[in-house]
Amino acid sequence: NLYASNIQHNNLAHGPLVAGRRVDWDTPFWIAARALIHVGYFGAFRKAELSVPDVGSFKPGCLSRALLKWSLGGVEIAAPSVEQLRARRHGDYAILSPPVAKNDPFGEVFGADPLYLIVLPGEKLDPGGALASLEIAFPVPAERRGRTPLFCTSPRLEPFDHATVDALIAGLVRSFMPEHEAARYSAH
Repeated sequence: NLYASNIQHNNLAHGPLVAGRRVDWDTPFWIAARALIHVGYFGAFRKAELSVPDVGSFKPGCLSRALLKWSLGGVEIAAPSVEQLRARRHGDYAILSPPVAKNDPFGEVFGADPLYLIVLPGEKLDPGGALASLEIAFPVPAERRGRTPLFCTSPRLEPFDHATVDALIAGLVRSFMPEHEAARYSAH
């Protein structure tokens, strides 16, 4: 599996340029990119569900922080504090409701059931942990969660757009695969 075996922060060292950005998994953009990749893989999301056509097109129905809740210490929390997220432990989990999708515009099939993304400290693929790191890097108060994209490219809370996701995935794939093979993959 392409994502599980290669596109993960543990397999690409800090420093190289990918999609015009220097890889540093401890910076906000790369924290968000890691979360987008892990959640995209585990949730089988399409690019159109993880990002927007352009930065100004985020609207209701897009994947927002309001669709993300947490079960921390057995308690469901809609907008956890940074301290609560830092105290997460093995067995806690993110609860992510899918956004409106092209193949489920009314949320009756895929959007009817949330994803439960368990925090798996120390695992290479840890979508719950990646989302917690994202929330810590980009804290959003409860009253703004519905107006804030789940995946943000900067502290200004701008969404990932399609072009950024395309460049990110293409750059990561090219970091471990010959160009002629990498050309077969896209973020669609």
